[in-house]
Amino acid sequence: MTATSIIVLRPVSSTVRRISVTPSTVASSPKIDFAVPASQLYYWSYTWQTNQAAAEHDYAEGKGVHFDDVSGLMSWLERD
Repeated sequence: MTATSIIVLRPVSSTVRRISVTPSTVASSPKIDFAVPASQLYYWSYTWQTNQAAAEHDYAEGKGVHFDDVSGLMSWLERD
């Protein structure tokens, strides 16, 4: 998406239509309007998206921790 693209989110109560957002879609319309369930609007907020991008960047740089199973996670959480 370009810096001039705008995505408008509308909460809905049930079924959501799926759309495909491609570079050509954005190029032809700088405003994209689609609906998501109200319970998922937090995910599309600017703050969430900014933090998500930062987390993905950190993980790509090797700053994340991977666990093969729950016991490994629990051991890591309970360490001193």
